[in-house]
Amino acid sequence: MKIKYTTMIVKDMNESVEFYRDIMGFEVDSQHNPFPGLTITLMKGEGETMIELIEIQKRNLAYTPLDLMWKT
Repeated sequence: MKIKYTTMIVKDMNESVEFYRDIMGFEVDSQHNPFPGLTITLMKGEGETMIELIEIQKRNLAYTPLDLMWKT
């Protein structure tokens, strides 16, 4: 079985990018800041493998995207 795409919530984007780039051999494909306090980094690995890293800085957000999923 091969994994093509996975998403991870990370505490420290810089540390996570360094690990996946320097240790695991991934390359930064793109980085997005859709609004203050949210950073998304897409990293490309071997073949079609991609990792999506999400850093949420709660101190900058009234609600996190995950909080909003649970609101009714």
